[in-house]
Amino acid sequence: MGQVSNRFFVTSIKDGTLVTAAIYSDTTLAQLITPGTNASSPDWTDPNEQPTVWCVVRAGATTKAPSSFKWYLNGDEILFPANPTTGTASTNFDGIFKWANVTVDGETCAALKIAGNIITITNQDNDVLTCSGYVEYNGAQIEYTVNTTIRMSTLSGSGYYGWISGDSYVTSQSASAVMKARLRTADGTVNNFFTKWYREGIDTSQPFATAQSANGGETGVAQVSILGSQITDYVVMRVDYYESSSSTDILYSAYWDVDDMEDDEEMYMCSYVVNNVKGGLDVSLREGQSVQMLVWMGKRGDQTNIDARYQVAGSTYKCRILDSEGATITNYTDSGVTTGSGSLVVDANGFLNIKSSAITIPGVTGTKVGGSIIIPATFADAHGGKLTGIVVVTA
Repeated sequence: MGQVSNRFFVTSIKDGTLVTAAIYSDTTLAQLITPGTNASSPDWTDPNEQPTVWCVVRAGATTKAPSSFKWYLNGDEILFPANPTTGTASTNFDGIFKWANVTVDGETCAALKIAGNIITITNQDNDVLTCSGYVEYNGAQIEYTVNTTIRMSTLSGSGYYGWISGDSYVTSQSASAVMKARLRTADGTVNNFFTKWYREGIDTSQPFATAQSANGGETGVAQVSILGSQITDYVVMRVDYYESSSSTDILYSAYWDVDDMEDDEEMYMCSYVVNNVKGGLDVSLREGQSVQMLVWMGKRGDQTNIDARYQVAGSTYKCRILDSEGATITNYTDSGVTTGSGSLVVDANGFLNIKSSAITIPGVTGTKVGGSIIIPATFADAHGGKLTGIVVVTA
């Protein structure tokens, strides 16, 4: 089973150009706090545990350096001095954030390092980290906005907490993503434990890999790796922690995402404006207009080479729509939003089923199976004027 995901931005698709953005981190973006001692797990004041976070923007399949960008925490801009260099601390948020340099495909990305603890005894709600800006494509400045969540909660005195650090993506089928699992309790780091690793939706009866702590040469670390050839475009790794290899009780489960940037499989999107008096492709909607998003699976660089695995009845396209603040929209009553699947049903994760029996793909003769969703301007206006769609398909 393979799962692929992508995003569309209603204000960022111009004349058929698809701009996508994704936030990556080299460690799990989650913190817990121990009541009484107020100790943070992990401790982001420790240089060995500080996450580096970066945003990759692509126009089509090409990685692009943003022409401008800003970072926000819960909607408040993270401010840096003019012309910052690597390690320059933010001038607000108590200097918790530092400027970082990350390059992908030779292009400089928007990046920062979290060098201080965000969680406090009075701040245990999930925080939202946002990157937004503009990228130049074919002479036009196209806007993008993308969010990620920093999960925070309380660690009980008898509880366990595990997290993963390592590589968020691979760049070829032969490249490896190295992942390191750690475990701790409220009393401190656990050095001896055993792990089982699974690719969600793929490995069911047997784990993908197992690892004992210190197998990678580091105390308190269980390390495994995965090849690009073992990933279908994108995979969610789950690691289950045990006291030993003979234990049956799971102490904790943690998750990690790995993206295969060079997989020859790609999710294609095309937009059409309904009731567009000008004609053509344009999703800067005016009053009375709607945008129809079509989604299908093909081979990288050839949208007409349809992936047959996603043309069968068992494949499912789903779409989650976020408002201008990055919050998941769950209420579609009288929204005017329509999909090829009939009635609008929102699942527990905020996804709509957008599978349609047939769509017409540009350059492809006949009809094919894909995703179809129509979004009216009134719906965009009611949610801040800017919408982000996250589309997932499973074969």
